[in-house]
Formats: sequence, structure tokens, C-alpha cells
Amino acid sequence: MKNKIIMGFMIVLGMITLSACGSNTLDGKYTYKSNTYTFKDNRVEQTVDGKIAGPAGTYTVSGNKIIMKLANITTEAKLIDGKKAFSITSLRDRPHGENILTAKNSKDGLKAIPKRKYIKE
Repeated sequence: MKNKIIMGFMIVLGMITLSACGSNTLDGKYTYKSNTYTFKDNRVEQTVDGKIAGPAGTYTVSGNKIIMKLANITTEAKLIDGKKAFSITSLRDRPHGENILTAKNSKDGLKAIPKRKYIKE
């Protein structure tokens, strides 16, 4: 009887652990210098220098990829360090679909964005 109780407890504990590993949501703040993305439920908000940068948007997580939709920009990022950080891989202007990080008329400052590592607080 005691073995069955222990085995049942271990199965429940294993199921809880596995369900946490497969989570497709983020929770908390990820910051690079004065730029912060705050995730809660399926919403994301960006602040720069402590001020809200625009209306909140939505995001999805698939594997190690985040897709954020804020205003007219779709931002793609790669999760790293077990969801403790991410780096932006693409910024797309939604009306045109162009990756503004690699566009010919892209400002030099934008080319540095993929090197930034947003770390969870």
C-alpha cells in the first residue's frame, strides 16, 4: 500500500514537472539597458526609459521562437538560456512585410539589435 502511494505521488509530480516544461507563455520582464518587454498571459508591452512605447500587443511562443505583434511591427526573437533571455532576430513592418533590420535603408543603430540580449529580471 505504501509503495502505491509513493508511486502515485511520483507520477503526479512528474506530470506537473513536464507540464511546466512545455509552457507556451512567458511571464515577467525582459530587459536590455532601458528597453523592457513585459509579458503576462498572452499580452506583451514595451517600455523605453520607463515610459510605455505604445499600445500593448500580443505574442506567441513556439519552441524557442517568440513572435510579438506591437503596433505595426512584428518582432521575432529567439529564446535562449532556458527562457531566461531572448535576442531579436527580425523586425517586420506589417503593412509591407520587409525585415527592417536588414533593409537597404536600415539605420546603422538597427543593425545592432540582434546582438542585444534581453535578460529576465
